Parts: sequence; structure tokens; C-alpha cells
Amino acid sequence: MTVIRQLYKKTDINFFSLVCVRVFVRQGAMEQAISALWHGLSDRTRFGVLLSAAHTIPALISFILYTAVECSPAFDRYKIQPKQRPNFVASSLRQWLFPQANDTTPRGTAAQPPAPPTQQRTSLATVSKCLRQLLVSHLVVVPLLFYGPGYNVAQQLLLFSNGGGGRPSPAETTSAVLQTPITQILAVALRPFFLEPNADRHAFLPSLFEQAYPPWYIVVGQLLFFIVVEDALFYWVHRMLHEVPGLYARVHKKHHDFRSPITIAAEYAHPVETLLGNFVPFLTGPILWPTHPTVFAAWMAIRIFKTAEAHSGYASLPWQLFSWCPRWLTSSRRHDFHHSENSGCYASFFTFWDWACGTDATFVRKHPLGEVISSHTP
Repeated sequence: MTVIRQLYKKTDINFFSLVCVRVFVRQGAMEQAISALWHGLSDRTRFGVLLSAAHTIPALISFILYTAVECSPAFDRYKIQPKQRPNFVASSLRQWLFPQANDTTPRGTAAQPPAPPTQQRTSLATVSKCLRQLLVSHLVVVPLLFYGPGYNVAQQLLLFSNGGGGRPSPAETTSAVLQTPITQILAVALRPFFLEPNADRHAFLPSLFEQAYPPWYIVVGQLLFFIVVEDALFYWVHRMLHEVPGLYARVHKKHHDFRSPITIAAEYAHPVETLLGNFVPFLTGPILWPTHPTVFAAWMAIRIFKTAEAHSGYASLPWQLFSWCPRWLTSSRRHDFHHSENSGCYASFFTFWDWACGTDATFVRKHPLGEVISSHTP
């Protein structure tokens, strides 16, 4: 409770000190050193580090978690497509650790015919290409976006939310995106974060981390608002990528290279889809209702964990929160069906839009609610 009280009382949220240190070690020299390091960073650098961590850490945790699940035969009953295992790392570890669990064909039984083309295992080349794109995204593209234009736009939104001259015009917002000196971008690669001088704190620019932290009920309301807005926009953009002629073959088909999805496939997409189908729905809520950087980081972590669960290939695991209410929430079973059948189930969080528009009719016909609920009971 002390940590929570301090978190809400402080106007300058010391993210690493409060969350990473104060929980695990007593106050002392280490906490003071980390606090001094964190406060010594410029606002721009803290913004980039915080949001890059919120983007990468949940993805890494999810990959490690579901790789461990894939390795163990104890979780096979939760596998949605038992014969499809495109996680080659987990498959190799599983074969080495549990060789007896891989041969499930009874002795004296004829070999099974090969699977049809639509059910063939995802190739190693596709998985390797997905991993390369994921590394570039997490280590280069996203950090530079948050460090550069993302921070400039966040400052413009903070000015507007504080009554500083009205909502920025489209020209001003575009200018904020483009006015990121190339030297600042190069600084990310050429010098460590902790050596950057505290040069961004000018009197005429707001500090993102020195704004008052909102009360808990505002935080909850903002997160719910972000989820509702993202779910609606994601549904319609995702559906457009499937139904508008030419868009699926040229843009969205890349994501559907994984007929049986795994966690790393969650962010494997064409750049156009990444922008229109992921960034726009994800960022619209925070743009309409600007918030503290730590709340935005929490929203990012929620979205990463959700998409990792949807692409995990497993359903009904105890920690999969969206499996608890399959009538109203989009569980991983729905999104796995979307990948395997390439049909319907377009929403990200709730089943409302699929139900209202009838785009989950095939899934409901093949998986009646009673069967889905019983399958979610261990």
C-alpha cells in the first residue's frame, strides 16, 4: 500500500525507482542511484525508454511463457490445433525433453496421409522472417518513433489538454512529427541514453512526466475508453483488409502466412497494415483523451499481452483472462479460427461487433457456445 500511495502522491512518477526497486529492495544507495539516473534523463529519453520497455517486455514475457507451454505435453489438452506446431524452438526443445510424447501413432498402424495444403505446417523460412521483422521493430523502429515524432506529438497533446492555446491544427501536428532533428535520431545509436544532457526541459515546453498523475478512477476510465475505441476501429479496419478487393492479397495476406498462429506472429504484418490496422486503432483513444505516459505505457502492455494471447494457439489456460467469458470477450479460440479458416471474427477485445454484423456466424455454427464454454473448463 505504501508503494501505491507514493505512486499517486508524486507528481513526477519515478517509474523505475517505484516499480522496479522499491518493491524488491529497501530504500538505500541503489534506489537513490537509480532515481538520480532516471531523473537525469531528458523527458524525451524517459518517454522513449518507458514506452519501448512497455512494448518489448510484455512481448518477450509472452514468447517465453508460450514457448514453455509448447514444450510441455502437460498443456497439450489446451492446444487449439494439436497437429500444428510452427514454434520451431519449442518443437525442438519438446522433442529433446519429451521424445516419447511426440510419437502418438500406435504400433502397427499405417502412416497418416500428409495434411492438405491449407493445413501444412508453417515453414521455417516464414518463422525466421517473422523473427527478423520482430527484432527490427522492437529494437529499432518503435524506439525511434517514440523518441522522435511520438514525443513531439505527445507534447502537443499535453499543451492542448492543459488549455495551452487550443487543439493543435493538422499543420501543427504534422510539423511536430517532422521537426525531429536527425541529430536526435542519430543520438540514439551513437551515444548511450544515460549520457544525454537534460536539454528538452525548456520553460515554454511541457514536461510529460511532471504533469499530475490522474486519480485511479480516471486511469480506469481512460483504459476502458482506449479499449472500446480500439476494438471498434480494429474491427472495421481488419474487416476492410479482408473484404476490399486487392487489400487482402497485397497487404493482409502476409499476416495470414501463419495458419496456426504463435505469439511472434502477432506483430508480423505488412507496413501498411501496421500503420492502418494497428497504430491507428491503438493511438486514437490516447489522442482523443490524452493521459500520463505511465498510463499510456500500461495501455500498450495490455494491448501487447492481449494480442499475444490471441495468437498463442492455446485456449482455456488459467491466466488467459479472455477465456473466462467467451460469450462477450474474444478468446484466443476465435482468433485461431480466424487464422485457420480465414473467415470472420475480426474484433480484438469484444464479440459485440462480430455479433452485430454477423461476421462470426461461421464460428458460432461450428463452435456452439455450450461447446466453447465446456472447452474452457479444465
